[in-house]
Amino acid sequence: MSEPRFTCHTLAEILRDRFLGEESGRLILAGDTGEEIRIHFSVGLLDLALQNGPHLQFLADLLASSQKGMALPPALRQEPPGPAALAGLLGEAVSRPEVRQAVRSETLVSVQEAFRLSGGHWRFEPGQEPGCFEPEVPFTLEAFLKGIGAVTRWARVGRILGAQKRCLRPATVPLFQVERLPLAPEEGYLLGLMDGQVTFEDLRALFPGSDPDQVTRFVYAGLVLGIVEFEPALASPFRLEAYAEQDREVREREDRELDRIDRFYETLRRSSPYGILGVTDGASWDEIRHAYEERKESFRAELFLPDVRTQRREELKIIETGLVEAYLKVQSLRMDAAGERNRERAAESPASLEDMKGRRLEQSKTSRQAEQDENVRRAEQYLQQARDHYREGDFHNTIQFCNLALKHADTLAECHALLGQALERNPDRRWQLRAEKEMKRALELDPWNPHFYLHLGEFYRRQGMEQRAARYFEKAFRISPSLRAAAGDNARPST
Repeated sequence: MSEPRFTCHTLAEILRDRFLGEESGRLILAGDTGEEIRIHFSVGLLDLALQNGPHLQFLADLLASSQKGMALPPALRQEPPGPAALAGLLGEAVSRPEVRQAVRSETLVSVQEAFRLSGGHWRFEPGQEPGCFEPEVPFTLEAFLKGIGAVTRWARVGRILGAQKRCLRPATVPLFQVERLPLAPEEGYLLGLMDGQVTFEDLRALFPGSDPDQVTRFVYAGLVLGIVEFEPALASPFRLEAYAEQDREVREREDRELDRIDRFYETLRRSSPYGILGVTDGASWDEIRHAYEERKESFRAELFLPDVRTQRREELKIIETGLVEAYLKVQSLRMDAAGERNRERAAESPASLEDMKGRRLEQSKTSRQAEQDENVRRAEQYLQQARDHYREGDFHNTIQFCNLALKHADTLAECHALLGQALERNPDRRWQLRAEKEMKRALELDPWNPHFYLHLGEFYRRQGMEQRAARYFEKAFRISPSLRAAAGDNARPST
């Protein structure tokens, strides 16, 4: 079985996992360019790290200073010694502070060199052996941070973290105490910003800094060391590749959704109303209605990723309107075909006196009158659709069908009133003003409809304009006194 690979970024997670598992043994890193570094752990804490090759000069200098020029034994020339072998070599000198400091400094340098490797293979050999010194959590944390700080390639990590829409917050159960972190002032500021309300991209915007990788490096270190976490997190502990895979899946889904919208948008431009709905001209009316509802549901904006909705906002609006128009066009074609069949049947039967009068009347109409009648008929169809959607609580489609109706005949008072009632459902000031305008237009067209006055009175009452509401209620009751008892307290201004 081949050994697993590591990169400069996943190495931090490999070291972290040894800490979490409280493992003892040595981690052997074999770089792609021939380097080998051995990192020793005791119960998850870092004990010793040496690089094959450079260890020779380090040991020679250490023995020269601590053992009065003692030569390096031949056995240690081939590979770096483990903690027990190094302690045996140093003898009583291992207790001296300057020797302890020299070994730990070389360990930190070797860990940093491991993080500078372009990649390679690793294996962990479990085993318990006496260490050179008593392992400590602060030294282990320091080695982790210095190793991550030695990494120079952060573009990929920045892309992966930047793709997350999750917010960052302090870890619920941190692996290390935050107080032990040797934070620079700007890093403390960054940590303070991670309150569960900001994303990684927000942090980069809030902290431009002179070092373009500082935010990426610090956030990644915090995630690996369990000091901060995403909310919600994909997994615990943090693993960069899990988020990279999720990012790939999101990008693939985004590409699929963009392609689907683009292809249907092209269909909308080139196909017949039947083709847009995905049915043939021989389909039953139930099949047509089902196809329309299915297409409309499948292209609801909420079903697409936020970035897709942003990129294809206009196309989605056009698709929504195009589906409505295709459905109504098919409906109109069916009605026209039915009317043509009725006329053919009428032509085959003897004409009555009333039919002859009707034909003469029809023939006396001008082409403009016929066009106006057709527009009114179409507008009535749209208005009926708007009424149905309003009863179902679908105010968005109510507005769409009302607008289509008014394009064909803008003198339908009921359509203006219904449009105003649907627009009022949106609390935004702009929509409230338009709702008021449509309700007033309905009254201009039909000033003797008491229900229009009631609608406008209720609108003003909800706006807190009690006196104005009262005037409209009184006008409604003067036109139809029976409405006063039916409305009851609901149509009286509050005192």
